[in-house]
Amino acid sequence: MKTLAKISALGATFLALSYFSPAAHASALTPTGWPCAGQGSFTSSIPSDPGYVGCSGAWAGNNVGNATTLANVASEIQADFGLSVNSPVDITGAEGNKTSGTLTLPSAQTGSFVIALKGGDAFSLFEFNGALVQGGISSIAFDDFGIGFNPPGNGGNCTVGAVKWMCDPGLSGADLYGVPSVPAPEPATLALFALGLAALGFAARRRSS
Repeated sequence: MKTLAKISALGATFLALSYFSPAAHASALTPTGWPCAGQGSFTSSIPSDPGYVGCSGAWAGNNVGNATTLANVASEIQADFGLSVNSPVDITGAEGNKTSGTLTLPSAQTGSFVIALKGGDAFSLFEFNGALVQGGISSIAFDDFGIGFNPPGNGGNCTVGAVKWMCDPGLSGADLYGVPSVPAPEPATLALFALGLAALGFAARRRSS
């Protein structure tokens, strides 16, 4: 019975640690080398948007290419931002092919969410938190400096160091990744669960004695 109590305690500890441990970083996405927050004189203005938290990428390819890509992007969002997300919603609207503009969200977002912006041969992920903005976030001002790149020769090239990038690919797609409304277990709930397991172990030990 002492062994049972030890196993119960270890199990509760492992469960609590697993709750707070970050997810493994997704390795299936290929970085482009272009920073999602901009670089040098090509700094993106997106970080100045109200409610902006951080970004990930730029990543090569398309964020909505197929089921595998969708899964990889979801894993990346989990790894970089700690968020689990629903399927993406296309919010490109009339902003397609523009180098800057305003994206209108389906409704005011009062929690955390991610916007994927794609242009040329790459995309970047931008996290926002509507709780940081009174009334939530209804729109996002964007430019394409943090999205990614196209190979030299496709027009609109700009040079960073000795490397030529296409810093002006234009927006080919914008997708909203909302966070599920089902709340994750609170730390207090996990603590009560661990306490319950410990109590069971203690009771079993008393019965054995």
